This record gives sequence, structure tokens and C-alpha cells, in this order.
Amino acid sequence: MILQIFIYIYHFSIYNLHTYKDVSKLFCAPSRELEIVAFGFNQSNHHTSPAVNYLKRAIATLTISVALAACGSNDQASGQPPAGVAMPVSVIEARPTSVPVSAEAVAQTEGAKEVEIRPRVGGILLKRLYEEGAAVTAGQPMFLIDPVPYQNALAQAEAQLAEQKARIEQTRREENRLQGLLATQSISQREYDDAVSDNAVANAALQQAAVRVRDAELNLSYATVTAPVAGTSGRFQFSEGALVAANTSLLTTIVQLSPIWVRFSFSDNELARFGGHLTEQNVQQVTLILPDGSEYQQKGQLNFAASRIDPLLGTQQLRATFENADQRLLPGQFVRVRVTTGERTGVFVVPQTAVVTSDLGRFVYVVNEKNAATARPVVVGNWLGTDWVILEGLNAGDKVIINNLIKLRPGTVVSPQASGTAPKVTPAQALETTPTKAPEVAPTQAPAQSQPAARAQIAKDYEAYQKRPKRRFIGAHTQEPHFISYVKDWRLKIEQLENLNYPEAAKREKLYGTVQLTVGIKSDGSLESVEINRSSGNKILDEAAMRIVKLAGQNGFAPFPPEISQDIDILHITRTWVFKEPLSE
Repeated sequence: MILQIFIYIYHFSIYNLHTYKDVSKLFCAPSRELEIVAFGFNQSNHHTSPAVNYLKRAIATLTISVALAACGSNDQASGQPPAGVAMPVSVIEARPTSVPVSAEAVAQTEGAKEVEIRPRVGGILLKRLYEEGAAVTAGQPMFLIDPVPYQNALAQAEAQLAEQKARIEQTRREENRLQGLLATQSISQREYDDAVSDNAVANAALQQAAVRVRDAELNLSYATVTAPVAGTSGRFQFSEGALVAANTSLLTTIVQLSPIWVRFSFSDNELARFGGHLTEQNVQQVTLILPDGSEYQQKGQLNFAASRIDPLLGTQQLRATFENADQRLLPGQFVRVRVTTGERTGVFVVPQTAVVTSDLGRFVYVVNEKNAATARPVVVGNWLGTDWVILEGLNAGDKVIINNLIKLRPGTVVSPQASGTAPKVTPAQALETTPTKAPEVAPTQAPAQSQPAARAQIAKDYEAYQKRPKRRFIGAHTQEPHFISYVKDWRLKIEQLENLNYPEAAKREKLYGTVQLTVGIKSDGSLESVEINRSSGNKILDEAAMRIVKLAGQNGFAPFPPEISQDIDILHITRTWVFKEPLSE
């Protein structure tokens, strides 16, 4: 019996040595209970003596103690400072400032004058008289059409004119001769009147012949196609020797590059940031942002603002003009414009890394008077460079934490350092190689006191979450009967706008990547929120994907069916855009 006991102890010890890490992970999980771990040792065995059962329980107790001790060692190795040591963080002091009231939009350039060159007369195109892509002046010859037919037509018209001139001389002499005979009563009045009418008809025919000559001269001049405006010429669309038709064949184009126009639009929601629709009077400045992210040196002016909202896209169409003397901008380029209408005071600017996004919204960590991290909900505005503009939630003098956010929890004791100074790092933290998600940090008094505080904070956050409208996350691949038709209609509306607004822009800008958004839709079909779940790493691509959804929400999505609206207040649908580079490129 004793030999069997020692053999059992040996095998059990070997098993626990191999599974030590797994057991420690199981015990360290906060949602586990000891009963589910030790259930194997509480099984009754009619063939085992009480002594053996006692040894089993003793070994199980010893294994649990070792695993719990491993939890403590894992906690210290997870990136948190030891108990009683404050976490070093960098902070910035919130100071109210003024920021421009502005918004950005994707835009496309176009020439201030874009002229299509078409022939006024038809015929064989003999010669091209300009260099493709070169600048041309107004009146400069560009093409030569075979002039021989029009030279012949002019000669014929001139001959007819000479004939009419001779005829009118004859009718005038006849009128004068009959006038003398009428005075002596040698002819009747009727004969004289006929002579006067013949002379008048001859005069009219002479005028017609003169007009035909001018038409023939004009057609002959049209055989040489000239530039109607000054600008940059385009590609020759035909080859020499081709037959071109009058007023229909497109020979080339001329574009005036300076000044250059930029077309763009803002949705109704974006216009609300400016306080209403834009006009030439309330726009202070228009800045053009080039594809490489740099700003164009010349500032623009708004020269057109639509007086109504486009019913198809729900946007106000706008246009600005920029000087382009160095021809740095070309028509057809996709750029961005920033429209500024004024300034907003009393706001705060913090780095983007300081703002944390969760299901409860966006928040920042601030340091309170006890040097503990406190989550502060904020309302954000636009990006200002690499910073967030905070509209609400911060007060002057707040110390906002800008790093080590992944390790923070509400109530974590921190050691704040001014931004730009190196935070003090403990030797244990200096050994860190990869950041890991750390458990809650104990305050300086005792490790056990942090657990009730953390649990109270979690309960408080959960209570606040429960008070929010009911939410449901659902993908476009759902098979639930109540959602299939609704999600299908939603996808169709989004795909229509993708085809109309963005894929061509992504192709021209060569922007490729994957963007995943979560779209919140209220029960009445209106847009509640648009948030990025997975960024493409390109700001332009992310904002363009968000803009597609916002455009679709301008006219409102379809209201929820009765089966959905009875238990769902806000429906969250995920949507993923994958823009791949074509194989041909």
C-alpha cells in the first residue's frame, strides 16, 4: 500500500511540474473558482484508502498555494510597478486656447477655362500647327483643314457677285431710259413701273451675292483652326489626313491653368459646424492641401457657393479659386481644402494619443489631487495637426496624462512628470521588453485596498453603461430574419455612394488599405455615430470612408422594422472597406 502511495505521489508531482504554468494561469483568472480546479481530487473512490485520499488533498492544497504564488509573480512581471511604487507618466497642463473654426473636404481641381477645340467646317485634316502640351496664345493657328473646296466656293461666290453687279447696271440704265419716254407720253406708266421693279430686284440679288461671298470667305478662314483662348494645349485626338466633321469632331482641348479652380462640397452636418451654409461673405480663408500633405503657398477665395443642397448627395457644392502662376497644380488633381470661417475660444488641445476611445465614448486620464489617475469623459472636435481639439470635459489647469495609458486604470497612483522630461523608471520596469495588459495597480497603503476601489469603479462604469440606450452589434453577414432585409438595404445605399464618390478618388490618389467602421443607427433611421474600429493607417482614406457613411445618413436610413424597434434603440452595424491595388499597377 505504501509503495502505491509513493508511486502516485511521484506521478502526480511530475504532472504538476509540467502543468504548473497552465494551473497558475487558471488560478490567476479572476472569474475562476477553486471548485472547478480541484474537482478531480474530490471524487470518491471505493478502492482508495483514507490515507491516500488525505495525501491527495494535501498535494492539491500545496499545488494551489504554489499557483497562487505564481499569480503574484506574474502580476509584477506584467509591466506594473511593485506595490507601493507610483507609475511614472508624462502629463501636460490643460490651457484654454483659440482654434480656427474650420473643416476639410476632398476636392478636385479644374481649369478656370476649359475649351474644346472643334472644327467649324468639315474636310481632310492636313496638318497640326502646334506642339502638344505647349502653351498657346489666343488666335494662334492650331490645325489646317484642306482649303481647296472653300477656295473654290469663294471664287464661285465672287463670280456671282460680279454677275449681279453687271445686271444692276443694266436695270438702272433701262429705268433711266424709260423715265424720259414716259415724260413724252411715248410709253405707258406700267412699262416704266416694271423697269423700276427690275432694278430693285437686281439690287436685292446683289446684296445676296455679297453675303455669299462673305460666307465663303468665313468658311475658308475656318479651314485654319485657331486657339480661341490662351492656355495649355492638350493631346491631338486625330491624325493628319483624317476626315473631320464640322462642329462634332473633338480635335484637342485648351485649359487655362492660372487661376485654377477647385471644386468641393460639405454635408449638412459639416455645415452645422460653421453655423450654417457657406457664402463668399462668411468664408475668411480657403487653404489647399496637396497630396503629399503640404499646404499650397497661395491662399484661395470662394468664388461660388450653391444656393441649395444637392438632393442626391445632401451636400452644398462649393468652388474656390487659386493663383497658379508656376503651374504646380493641374486640372483633375485630387487634393484637400480647409475652409476657415472664424475662431473658437475656450477650447483645449491635447495629443491624439491622450484620448482613449471605448464603448462609453471618448475620455482622457487626468491626475487628481491625490496623484491618482481619473477617467474624464470629453467631447472632441476636429483634428488640429496631430492633436485633438477638446470642446468639453476639461478645465484649465487639469493635468492630462499622455503616455503609459495602456497600463492605467481608474485610481492608479501615478508619478506625474512634465511632458518633455524623462520619467523615472524603476529597475523592474527597465527590464520590460513588450507592453502587456496589466491588472489593477495597488495604491501605496496596501494591495488589498485597491481591489474594492477598483471593483466599485467597475460597478459605477457598468451602471453608467446600463443607462445608455440599448445597443446591439451586428455585421452585414447576419442571418437573423429580422435583420437580413434591413442590413441589405443599408448595404445597397452605402455601395451606391461608394461607386459615386470614393473608389475613383482612391484609385487616382493610389490609396489602398482596409478601413472598418462601426455605424450607429437610431430607431428612426437617423445616424447616431460613426467610429473607426480598424484604421488603414492613412488619414485621408479613413476620413473618406467615414464621409461615405455620413453622406448616406444625410437623407436618413430606413426606420427599424417593428421586430427590431421593440427591443433595440440603437443598432450598430460594422462595415469594412478593402481597397486593393489593381494587379495592372
